[in-house]
Amino acid sequence: MFGNMKGFLCYILVLLFLEVHGLEVTYDLAEESGSRVLVGNIAADSGLANNVNSLTYSLLQAGYPAARSFIITETQGELYTNATIDRDSICEFQDQCVLNLVAVASNSDTGDFHKIKIYVNVIDINDNSPIFPKTVVSFQIIEDTAINFTYSLEGAVDLDTGINSVKRYEIPLHDSPFQAVADKFPDGRSMLKLILKQTLDRETNPTHQFRVLAYDGGSPPNTGTLTVNISVGDINDNYPIFSKPSYNVTIMDDLPEDSLVVKTFARDKDEGPNGEVQYRLQVRQSEDIFQTFYMNSTSGEIFLKKSLISGSQESYKILIEAIDKGNQPLISKSQVFVRVQDNHNNFPVINVNVLSGTDTAEVSEHASQGTVVAHIAVKDPDTGANGLVTCDVISQYFKIQKFEENEYKVVVFASLNREMRDSYEVTVSCNDAGSPPRETNSTFPVIVVDENDSPPRFDRQIYYATISENNNVNISLLTVSATDDDIGVNAEIKFSVSNEVKDDININENTGVLILNKALDREQQSQISFYVFATDSGNVPLTGTATVIITVKDENDNTPTYPEDVWKFAVPENLAAPKVIGFVTAFDKDEGINSEVRHYLMSSNGHESPPFEMKENGTVMVTRSLDRETVALYDLQIMAMDKGSPARTGYAFLKITVEDKNDNKPVFTFPSEANRSITVPLSTAKNKEVATLAANDKDVDMNAQLKYYTDDQNMTEIFIINSASGEVILARSLDSDDLGLYVFKVKVQDSGDEHLTAEETLLINVIADSVADDSNFSRYYVIAISMSTVTFVLAIVIIVAIYLLRKVDNKRRRYDSGHSSITIVTKEAENPDVYENSPPLHKEVFYPPGYDLGSRQFFPIDRSISVQIPPTIPEADPLPKIPSDPTLWEGCESVNENERNRNQLMTLQYHQSLMRIQSVKRSNSTI
Repeated sequence: MFGNMKGFLCYILVLLFLEVHGLEVTYDLAEESGSRVLVGNIAADSGLANNVNSLTYSLLQAGYPAARSFIITETQGELYTNATIDRDSICEFQDQCVLNLVAVASNSDTGDFHKIKIYVNVIDINDNSPIFPKTVVSFQIIEDTAINFTYSLEGAVDLDTGINSVKRYEIPLHDSPFQAVADKFPDGRSMLKLILKQTLDRETNPTHQFRVLAYDGGSPPNTGTLTVNISVGDINDNYPIFSKPSYNVTIMDDLPEDSLVVKTFARDKDEGPNGEVQYRLQVRQSEDIFQTFYMNSTSGEIFLKKSLISGSQESYKILIEAIDKGNQPLISKSQVFVRVQDNHNNFPVINVNVLSGTDTAEVSEHASQGTVVAHIAVKDPDTGANGLVTCDVISQYFKIQKFEENEYKVVVFASLNREMRDSYEVTVSCNDAGSPPRETNSTFPVIVVDENDSPPRFDRQIYYATISENNNVNISLLTVSATDDDIGVNAEIKFSVSNEVKDDININENTGVLILNKALDREQQSQISFYVFATDSGNVPLTGTATVIITVKDENDNTPTYPEDVWKFAVPENLAAPKVIGFVTAFDKDEGINSEVRHYLMSSNGHESPPFEMKENGTVMVTRSLDRETVALYDLQIMAMDKGSPARTGYAFLKITVEDKNDNKPVFTFPSEANRSITVPLSTAKNKEVATLAANDKDVDMNAQLKYYTDDQNMTEIFIINSASGEVILARSLDSDDLGLYVFKVKVQDSGDEHLTAEETLLINVIADSVADDSNFSRYYVIAISMSTVTFVLAIVIIVAIYLLRKVDNKRRRYDSGHSSITIVTKEAENPDVYENSPPLHKEVFYPPGYDLGSRQFFPIDRSISVQIPPTIPEADPLPKIPSDPTLWEGCESVNENERNRNQLMTLQYHQSLMRIQSVKRSNSTI
């Protein structure tokens, strides 16, 4: 009963967490739980309690040292502690403490055997306090140690782990100048750091003692204590302090040498060498002090060094110092006032102290009235009336003013100007009140110091220079000069130029020589204007300014240029000459005579000059009447020449177009004197083209647009003329009554403003179809052969003549092109895009006035049957001139021999008709 109760209570203390995985069990057990504490039921937790066979449980001992701390019941399989388990001893400084056990469950009867792995996790409790390796720590800290400086000490050790280990440090003393901080390591230990939070002062607190508490993380926490003793090391941070701020003593002027004048004393709060004090006279004081007194360096006593009977002062101020023996000694100062009683009458002694630090007084020329120049100290060892002294200055520029007893200051009274007077001699006169009075004079020089009050002045305000363009680089332009009324550095002048020309123009800062470092182009910049500066070297520099104007002289470096490469003008033909037809201009970027341009028409090198003239001012004139049909276009070269030396020239081309006038009549090419007849078979269908009138006109455009027509009423009854194309069209069907030869007058007219007309005779022979019979071939065979032979011979002669003429003409043209810059373009050589004949007009049929078309209809024209017949020459008539134009014979090659025979016959009939007509004097009748 008691055993079960005790096991139950211990069981409550165990924080049991069971995890079963096969035949493995895990338990949590708090350390220090004591003996006979139930850890767990192995049989139940491993699942073996449900086995129908009874099992016997035991722990394996060999190889499992932790098994000595546990026991297991044989029949129930309950696991108990066999002793108190201290985690801190068996798992020191380990985060996890797991004990490995193995239990065996067996049945000898059945042969059952089970192995059960047991894991016991021993849980730490806060049963240890932090412990410092040392209970007391002592060390020294220098008093000038910087705030936040850290001192590291070995921290406290706690055998517990995790949250129960050392967590923080604390100094319970609130006014302690230190702060304790824990610096933790990964293994659970920690370092104690003492951080200085206040400045230490050895003279106030030479030592510091306090406790440091180490706290673990338990609840409540356990603590450990460390006592810290700190001594503050001395530094030399205190000055020696004199017992009095100043010492006053009175002595007689007959006091013997080496007599004690006064004893001084100083104390230093530091210790050791830093607190040992020595004495001395201050170095920076009047030499008279060192000649009159000396001081004992150890005792601080001041002794008289020489007799004061003659030449002594009425009083002395002795500056003394107390210095310690630190590595960096500290010094304190004090002063001793010694009053000397005197019974002798002496001359006043004047001591002049100039404020310039030299033997000569210096005063700025800008010094205002009242500026101190020198300090005057008057000494008179006498007393009473014999020692009463008054002083004055003999000068109109300086005055003397009372400063203190027997001290004066010489001050500026009037304005000074160094440039007018640079030095003065000042005399100070002092008299005592004795009887008779004693007078002393002292003279000292005063130098007027220059101030930079005069800016540099150039010798002229504007400098002019002229330079030709295209100059060489790095050449000298001119030299500027300046003066400064000041002296010294205030008169040292440096020259410079304004920023806008610094890249192009340099100046020698010492000599003032201006250097041009680039080539100039007058056409881009004809004048360069800039400033030059002369700056002195005073503390506040003053600057003088002048202007430099550089004129860029023109060189003839630009060629006259025509704004257009080709100038185009148009001139009507037959224009009365001379006549102005236009103007040309050219420009030259140069100036003056170099930019004056004259114009010339290039010569033709001995050949016929063109009918034009070019004036020097650019006026283009036609000098004689032009004929477009002879020359339609003139290509000329013109030249612009300036007046520079040497002159420069530019070129352009002059293209003059001759405008057409209607001055040429149309000329028939068919019908013509050489061929004016056509043959029309009786079977020719209505609306067939039987012939085509052809003419040409040497004019162009509208003046060359031709219209064909006839005034013959008889012709219009049978034939119609297309006014645009010249086509002669059969207006109706022919019958036997229409057989015969017809003679008509046809006309052609151009479209100019004043129409020009040409007239020619057209012969139309209407023949029967039987005339074309082949039986007549032999009759005219001989005639045809003769005509063909004559025609062939004449054609050969004409071709050879044309070839020779063209060959000669080509030679002449090559000669002209090599010796002349003038090109004359004929109508045949014109650009067809520029000089083309009139555009084709809509073909229309021209009907004479009063002609009635009636009910006639026109059908598409068949051009295949009409043949234009060359004329046949009768024996009685002279041989006519055969036309040389081969176009008149085009198409004739297709005519067969029978057709030629018929044509010959028609020609003979035509000549017979002409003879009959002449005999009866009839014209324009129908046979």
